[in-house]
Amino acid sequence: MDNGQRGDAIDRNPFSAEAMAMAAHRISTDANRAGADAQIRELATLGFTHFPDRVGGAELDEVRAEFDRLNTGVDTSRSTFGGYRTRRVFNLAGNSRAFDQLITDPLVIAAVEAHLQDQIQLSEISSIQIEPGEVAQALHHDDGCYPLPRPHPPLMVSAIWALDPFTEANGASRVLPGSHLEVSPDLDAAVGATIPLEMGAGSVGLWDGRLIHGGGANHTQRPRRAIAVLYARAWLRQQENQYLCIDRATVAGFDRDYQRLLGWSRYGPHTGIVGGRDPGHLLRRP
Repeated sequence: MDNGQRGDAIDRNPFSAEAMAMAAHRISTDANRAGADAQIRELATLGFTHFPDRVGGAELDEVRAEFDRLNTGVDTSRSTFGGYRTRRVFNLAGNSRAFDQLITDPLVIAAVEAHLQDQIQLSEISSIQIEPGEVAQALHHDDGCYPLPRPHPPLMVSAIWALDPFTEANGASRVLPGSHLEVSPDLDAAVGATIPLEMGAGSVGLWDGRLIHGGGANHTQRPRRAIAVLYARAWLRQQENQYLCIDRATVAGFDRDYQRLLGWSRYGPHTGIVGGRDPGHLLRRP
């Protein structure tokens, strides 16, 4: 569809499925989507996948250094779900630029957009440090934050970046293959059926927000470090309010696609507008 046809579709009915599809903005390129084809297929069928060795060398060292700096002095969580021997830091995008490369990884973005078939946004980014002796986390699905009955279309995709090798021994995330398609998954029965999502440092795992999963138990003598980056359809409420997490002057310095990923964009012709316009114009004010 050319720009004239696109304009006609929106002019006739801006809330039609055709108009909404034409107005949705995509960040990934055809080449990115082709490069992620195998992972896109796994995400659809198994509910999870991974990209090996996406960051390494000096870049991985920088991410680890910032991770350690931000986690220094942080208390462990104070709930069974959060983990009494697990440390978490939220709003990483507002705390450091070291994690931008993880948020905007082109193959991850391609896989998320292809899986959701929609305009996407960053929902949350946080650090997770599972200390030695931590027990396995309760199984859950990440899109439980949205009160919709199953079955429903995919709403979000979670990415977990391994800063240390993920092994069954040190608490690799445990996943239940195919559970994203189950209408009423039995969490008690799922405990013995999960498998560890093992991968090397610098790799990133992805799973559908409907997938049953949980952090594993750490039976080693060293912490297991990871960065969780959660993406959602752009019309959903973000888990972290990115408009307040990062000051506007900082966002104004990002490229337009990153601004859109943070939510500084309308969805479709009219959702999220400010004064009848795309909110991006507020970032261009002197």
